[in-house]
Amino acid sequence: MNTDPPSEIIPGLLYMGSHQEPSTLDVFDVVVGVSKQRPIYPIDHPRAAVVHVPLEDEGPPTAEERAAARHTAKLVNEHIEAGRRVFVSCTMGLNRSGWVVGLVLRARGMTGKAAIALLRERRSLQILTNEWFERDVLRD
Repeated sequence: MNTDPPSEIIPGLLYMGSHQEPSTLDVFDVVVGVSKQRPIYPIDHPRAAVVHVPLEDEGPPTAEERAAARHTAKLVNEHIEAGRRVFVSCTMGLNRSGWVVGLVLRARGMTGKAAIALLRERRSLQILTNEWFERDVLRD
């Protein structure tokens, strides 16, 4: 488990990062874990609603994965609109979570380039090193 803290993307509402210890998630209303591995967070977390989305980190995403990423971004946006604090994570907090959060930002009106720039500023320059995910965020 990585220990870097979640990065705030939309102040007070949207955060992303690497997998966290479940006990550190009490500040969030919704936790979205995107990884191909088994769910990392307990579904019965005492405070946060937990969602697991199985996404692979390598190669081009399948049609099912692209649909799942878009559906997850829509779900995250609905929670943000309702004023809920959402944390999106994957193993390192860079590619799969960056893909989903990039799609969230696109749905909120940002261009793909602006979304990626914001993620790299607030999280890491290593965001979206998976070229397929980056292309999907940039797609009009």
